[in-house]
Amino acid sequence: MTGSETTNVPLAQSEISSTPVAGADKASASASASASASAAPSSVASTPSKKINGQLNGLAIKGANITFAGLDSEGIPTGFTVTDSSNKPGRLFVSKDTPTLTDSGIILETKAMTAAAGPNLLINQTITVDGSGTSYLATAAVGINGYWAQLNLSSVSTNIEHLSNGQYLMTVTMIVDSAQTGASDMQLATNAIGYDLSSTPKAITERLLLTPGKTQILAQAISISTPKGATT
Repeated sequence: MTGSETTNVPLAQSEISSTPVAGADKASASASASASASAAPSSVASTPSKKINGQLNGLAIKGANITFAGLDSEGIPTGFTVTDSSNKPGRLFVSKDTPTLTDSGIILETKAMTAAAGPNLLINQTITVDGSGTSYLATAAVGINGYWAQLNLSSVSTNIEHLSNGQYLMTVTMIVDSAQTGASDMQLATNAIGYDLSSTPKAITERLLLTPGKTQILAQAISISTPKGATT
């Protein structure tokens, strides 16, 4: 690797995308994935901002030897996968949206969702490349006991490494504060696309392989830290 770039992005109301996690994808997807997206929660409550300096539970994220299903021996994602503490890989669908050039820089907005066999997860993610570097913002929802639950994130930490082939490896760690669960007429069923968790996850770790221009996601692997396992 020839260099590294570290960005810490605390969540604030002004930084959370108002775009629903669910929506019509520009790229074609399986019918099940599309149905899952249309059933996703459509808003995220604001949460207090917290900044972490590239650490998780006191351990440095930058340069850490992260290992979970979907990564090769070098920690680079080999495809589009999602897993949890069971470390069994499921299939992830990531929309192939076209980046847009704005006054704020080049913006790539995509949606990642479980397509089959993994824990139910929906992420609305935005990568922005500008003169100051690269930033990553996201909202997330998971399936808990049969229903979608929006996650209240206390912080999102990112680290970007420039690989020798010109591509970029982005590591994202989302620290989960709580989940919006409980009886409500607005709750939406997950419809068994994958399987549900039995409790709120502690964190979500992602690794994204980006093109040299950071305008497309070539591969993405996600691991959900689940304290109490999953329900099938």
